[in-house]
Amino acid sequence: MLVGAVNKLINIDKLCIGKGLLLSTGSMITGGEVLGNHIVVATSSVVTKSFLEGNALLVGMPAVKKVDRPDYYLLFKGESKQRVDAIETLEIKMEFE
Repeated sequence: MLVGAVNKLINIDKLCIGKGLLLSTGSMITGGEVLGNHIVVATSSVVTKSFLEGNALLVGMPAVKKVDRPDYYLLFKGESKQRVDAIETLEIKMEFE
């Protein structure tokens, strides 16, 4: 079980969440859904189905995909970008996904 932003218990036995989920205040995931990487669920939205594609903003009751978002790390510049590039190079060398 997981306590959501509205302090309700969520059954996570069948829930699969990718990396970097942002669950805004008052939003809920009803359970059993699969969410891709870097999903943002807007305030007071209710996710009732799976969204396999990542980098999306989900809005509404029931939630629908509103916009595609770029990978957040693509917006980095300077030293931060160099660090991300170094990590990605290491991941490739170590054969991580």
